[in-house]
Amino acid sequence: MSVLWAPADSTNKPHLVVRTKGTRAIIRTFPSGTTWLNAVDQLLDEGVHGIG
Repeated sequence: MSVLWAPADSTNKPHLVVRTKGTRAIIRTFPSGTTWLNAVDQLLDEGVHGIG
């Protein structure tokens, strides 16, 4: 299994993708302009403080 960062392009917002044995699933999208480092920081913060 791998988790990949896909930056924004002309049709998609930046997002995290999980890949396992030939399958692919977007697990989270982020606002345009988000970097992978900002995304990881946000996920870690949510893990510590809870969502919402």
